[in-house]
Amino acid sequence: MTDETHESPAIAELGELIDGKRLSRRSLLKGAAAMGAVAALGPIASACGGGETSTGETGAAGEPKKGGDLKVGIVGGSAKDTADPHLAAFEADISNEYIMYEGLTGYDFDANLINYMAESIEPNDDASV
Repeated sequence: MTDETHESPAIAELGELIDGKRLSRRSLLKGAAAMGAVAALGPIASACGGGETSTGETGAAGEPKKGGDLKVGIVGGSAKDTADPHLAAFEADISNEYIMYEGLTGYDFDANLINYMAESIEPNDDASV
């Protein structure tokens, strides 16, 4: 192999094993493991990028476009889909529940209980409810 090619060391090593040396089971598995590592880690290494710097500017300029449709794909729909929030058991039903209904309370980003539809939550005199 020449230095002019930009192959990974794992590919070069596998090429040398095939080019005239006897290929043992151990060397084949070693080469396969190296190729698997290159295949698995290649996208991660290429995502790191090179020489480009961020200017902090956004790509689009001007006023945002108002209106339009938001299309969301949800996996898991079936013939038993329901709009009843008491029977929602799958992701598609639960997503529809969040779109159509709002609960009395919920949680903020710090896991504190906050009121959504309820104006206040107070116990009765004997604290049974």
